Amino acid sequence: MHVREMRNSRRRGATVVEAALVFLMLMMVVLGCFDFGFVLFQYQTLVHRSSSAARYAAINPTDLTGAQNIVLYGQTTIPTGKSSGAAGIFGLVPSMVAISRANTGQPEDRITVTLSGYRFIFVAPFIAGSFVANPINVSIPVEGS
Repeated sequence: MHVREMRNSRRRGATVVEAALVFLMLMMVVLGCFDFGFVLFQYQTLVHRSSSAARYAAINPTDLTGAQNIVLYGQTTIPTGKSSGAAGIFGLVPSMVAISRANTGQPEDRITVTLSGYRFIFVAPFIAGSFVANPINVSIPVEGS
């Protein structure tokens, strides 16, 4: 009977080790999915804010600062209690948002909104860290003058 008990305890020990390894792999997959989903959320939010700012600037081409504030804060003015250089959504600062107008007064008159230098932060162990993403460019024709 002693031999049978030793086999069972070895099996239980092997089961615990296998369960721990599977749990670690599962947690890495779950954290990777979380990171991927959050990066998609951040990226889509920044694209939406850039598009909204470009639409605003196409209607109000003289208020490029208001368009920049739409990207940073979601409104045309700086929120109460924040200074003019304060960080906006996901840590964006005004220097990361460039808004330009090309071909003023011509049929090709366009507003371009560019976000650059923003970072994605990952928490999954195999890709942990902060990475600078590619610039987001949105260009739209000017509707008003």
